[in-house]
Amino acid sequence: MPVIAKRSGRLPFMILGLVVAAWIAYIVVAISTTTPPGASSENELSTEVMRAVKAGDSKSLQSYFSEETTGDQYAEAWLKSLGSIQSDSIEVREMDRALVINTSSSTGAGCTVWGLTKKKGRWLLDSVPPLPTPPCQPR
Repeated sequence: MPVIAKRSGRLPFMILGLVVAAWIAYIVVAISTTTPPGASSENELSTEVMRAVKAGDSKSLQSYFSEETTGDQYAEAWLKSLGSIQSDSIEVREMDRALVINTSSSTGAGCTVWGLTKKKGRWLLDSVPPLPTPPCQPR
């Protein structure tokens, strides 16, 4: 009488194990290749903030703020406060560990000063300006 081999119940568990291992590998690679928030230098931060402000890109601008110093909608609210100011009348400059955003004096919108901070090797904006606060107008 021929002997019929009994099927092993291991195959579904092996497939499940491979799927879980592949999923974990994907997550590890995704985390390790994600660029942390902020910029690699003060100059890069200044350039990127200027680009985001002039483009009215609140999501990009928000990504440059230290999470401890602003709420989730800070950049959006700040950009809305600019109203109808033309992008060519906005000046972003770096001075004294701060980023100064000036608008044309004809618009009457004024200026904003944000501090610069370095965390985990990346430069971020701090909504609290440094002391002494740099002047809004160039010296």
